[in-house]
Amino acid sequence: MVVTIFRSRLKPEVQEEYAPLAARMSELAASMPGYISHKGFVAEDGERLTLVEFESEEAQRAWARYGAR
Repeated sequence: MVVTIFRSRLKPEVQEEYAPLAARMSELAASMPGYISHKGFVAEDGERLTLVEFESEEAQRAWARYGAR
């Protein structure tokens, strides 16, 4: 298994725009071959952490290349 970690903090002015975008990114990730799961966490100070699991490095790289388009 390969785990990708994203760490971020949203600017207050984009909070409302983020939810639909995050939902779409979740759909795309889940549709990729080799996808296992993802989970998101938000700290009290607003920092976000997302863990994405794939079966292999090859599957993770394919997802990264797909997202770069």
